[in-house]
Amino acid sequence: MRRYNKYCKIHDLWLDLAILVSRENKCAFSIEDALGGGRWCRLFLAKKDIDELAISQRHPVSPTPVRTLSLSRNTETGENIPAMLFSGMRVLRVLDLSNTNVSTLPVCVGEMKLLKVLNLRETEVREVPKCVRSLKSLSYLDVSGCRKFEQSQAPKWISGLRCLQHLAGNFKQIPKEISKLESLRTLRLDGWLSLSMEKDGVLRLEDVGKMNAIEEISFDVSDESQLKKMEEGILAPLLNMRRLYVRNEINGMQSDPPQFPEKMSAMRDLELLDLRKFAVPNWICCLPNLMYLYLRDCHSSDYPELQTMPNLVSLVLVGNERCRALPKAFGKSGGFPHLRFFTIVDFSELEEFPEIEDGAMACLEKLLRSCN
Repeated sequence: MRRYNKYCKIHDLWLDLAILVSRENKCAFSIEDALGGGRWCRLFLAKKDIDELAISQRHPVSPTPVRTLSLSRNTETGENIPAMLFSGMRVLRVLDLSNTNVSTLPVCVGEMKLLKVLNLRETEVREVPKCVRSLKSLSYLDVSGCRKFEQSQAPKWISGLRCLQHLAGNFKQIPKEISKLESLRTLRLDGWLSLSMEKDGVLRLEDVGKMNAIEEISFDVSDESQLKKMEEGILAPLLNMRRLYVRNEINGMQSDPPQFPEKMSAMRDLELLDLRKFAVPNWICCLPNLMYLYLRDCHSSDYPELQTMPNLVSLVLVGNERCRALPKAFGKSGGFPHLRFFTIVDFSELEEFPEIEDGAMACLEKLLRSCN
């Protein structure tokens, strides 16, 4: 479960002050300012109903100094952004078209040699625009949440974007060549990455094990040979991993979920761990920096001493058909010292919740329990 803060509320006076200070730093927030002249460096034109007519009837943007252009959540933006809007924007670094109706990009976007961020999240694009392959400085590419997206596999040419650090999208498979991107930090997918054991040219578990800089990835374990390789420590070298999502999808396996391999304990800097259909190993309690722990469909009759984890902030337990009682140690004084959110869902056999002593879960803000 991934949760990110998308909005915040501030007082009107603080908003006016923020806009005033931003304008002094050459940030424009209206189409009149942006398209009427002035040497703006950052254009934030969200929700300003900038359609093709509005662009064509006004003077072009003064292109030379513009570093950031955001049309995010612009309700009137058509499927095709007029090329004249980008005319002369040679030094643009950030282009944010998220939550618009954009389905294609003009070819001239590929000429923005300094562009570092391209955000097409929740747009109407069906594939990664081909002009992106020319953006050799690109470090952030997001095509996630696109309802009409048709590319199940990321295009091979993405491996040519040598500066790419963040890739997000609705991809089921990734080309093997992407493992050569030494700067890649996150593979953030709408679904779960299928690491093929047989298909040529597709990213495999062995390839992931060589991506030493990777900090976030989500993938399926769909074959017992993959699980064995994890047990042998093929992913242990990924010492920079911060956020790991792993789902067991092995068909025909015994009723008991497999143990999550102990070799994975080498990832000492993990901050978030999301396990699905794995037995919960005791070594999880030894991860000193783990803050977010999600255990889904683990079907365990008992849990390790999670209350001893010093920095755990959020604990989510979902779908356990065997657990009749949570460990009494969960409610002991001093346990879960920094836990703020505790969620228990779909425990069909749960009969007993531990008694909470004074001093236990001292920082708890929200307890959600939904069991049959």
